[in-house]
Amino acid sequence: MEKLYREKKLRAIGVSNYNTNHLDELLAHASVLPAVNQCEYHPLYYQADLVNYCKEKAIHFQAYSSFGSESNKEDLLKNPKIISLASKYGCSVTNFLLAWSINQGISVLPRSRNPIHVKENFKALSIKLDAEDIEAAKASEQNKFCWNPSSIV
Repeated sequence: MEKLYREKKLRAIGVSNYNTNHLDELLAHASVLPAVNQCEYHPLYYQADLVNYCKEKAIHFQAYSSFGSESNKEDLLKNPKIISLASKYGCSVTNFLLAWSINQGISVLPRSRNPIHVKENFKALSIKLDAEDIEAAKASEQNKFCWNPSSIV
């Protein structure tokens, strides 16, 4: 990869599901810093330490599964606290969930095959959340829905 990067055949190199220990190992051996680290991130599973670590290392943190996984999305989409906060901002729950990450400086990768949903997702860019509401949306107990990379050493 680094050779392709140096030959300008790649503009950037990214990683996915890297925890701080994975990034430490990578940075100890790599001569090219990853531009992005894509990880699961939403109010029921937020990794403040990892986000801060990425910021310190100038690695952009990008959220996926903002609505949870296919089998667990109701945990987020039907969450009373999130529904209430979305109502406060006059937006859909999905737009609130996207705005929740975006307002923290985290880009999102919402997945949809429906063109109407894709267009709707862009509304999240105009929603400005109060810092208190970003914190209020966070669950006291974290719940990871997607693949867990912690067992990889």
